[in-house]
Amino acid sequence: MHRFFVYILLYMVTLLNAGEVAVVEKPIEECNSDKIISKIYYLSSEKQEYTRGNLLEFWNAEDAYIGSTFHIKIYPQDKGLISGCTDPLDWSRYSDIAPFGGEEVVAFGADCVYHKPKDINKRMVEFHYILEYADINNHGREDVTKYYTIYDDNTTQMQEHEKKYENYFVTRPIKQFEAECLQVELRYCGDGIVDRLYGEECDPASNSFEASICDKKSCLIPMDYRLDFNFTDFNLTDFNITQ
Repeated sequence: MHRFFVYILLYMVTLLNAGEVAVVEKPIEECNSDKIISKIYYLSSEKQEYTRGNLLEFWNAEDAYIGSTFHIKIYPQDKGLISGCTDPLDWSRYSDIAPFGGEEVVAFGADCVYHKPKDINKRMVEFHYILEYADINNHGREDVTKYYTIYDDNTTQMQEHEKKYENYFVTRPIKQFEAECLQVELRYCGDGIVDRLYGEECDPASNSFEASICDKKSCLIPMDYRLDFNFTDFNLTDFNITQ
């Protein structure tokens, strides 16, 4: 078991690559297109959530060599929304090829930390990234084994695979893969959105009757409660819960 982890560590160190990461102050215009991928991350703690969600997925109709250069722009709607992946050294190269068949692989990835927004109206983080690649053909003289990584959404685990080549050769020039964009919406208990997928039954930021009897720490409706309220308060927003 220890040998396995040492091997993975050495392999990952060899795949560390330089690239460009820029945190920008304005929305990324390139993301206003059909290439947008939208995801929601639920912050289960009150402050922050560690995630591997920012994985650059790359696939090609033919075998492709994944270049060692990447270009990433990050736009957080508010300062302090994200950390851990804003420097080029935070990003690692997980695959050096994308195999034939259109299978999505993890090209580059970073472990981002999303923080609870201070303003519920500023909960979005945008990513714009460009990868470089080249075609692979069999006109070379080198027999090699190349590695690629797949991310399993069901187990949230990285799975490393390999492919052996005879007469491996990378066709130049390096090309740029079409820009892709990722928009992340941060959700959490207290944002006024009832996220039933994550177990919420109500949300205390809402002015609805349901939220007025909601536990503000768990976003759940107490099972045993008694309401004390003033019947003149017809908007039903100022309830007090007594056990």
